[in-house]
Amino acid sequence: MLIVIWQKEMIYSLLKGEPKMENLNRIMSARKISSRELAEMTGLPKQTIDAYRRRKSPRMPSFDAGMRIADALGVDPHELLDEREDHVS
Repeated sequence: MLIVIWQKEMIYSLLKGEPKMENLNRIMSARKISSRELAEMTGLPKQTIDAYRRRKSPRMPSFDAGMRIADALGVDPHELLDEREDHVS
């Protein structure tokens, strides 16, 4: 079920023309985590994290990547995509 919700939110985000992983920079800044640290925590390449942060990734984050990032940051996966800032602290 969570995979379906993730995919629907990613599609909705793309249709609205919004950047993917909208809150990633805000969450990382709030937690004082660098791209290198997040890469180490998730096992994802630093270049991938940097691409998501710059919103230049050529493709949507996979469910696995999204879950790894959310777990490492201690947030619900939907918070990475949600444009509201009320949950980012």
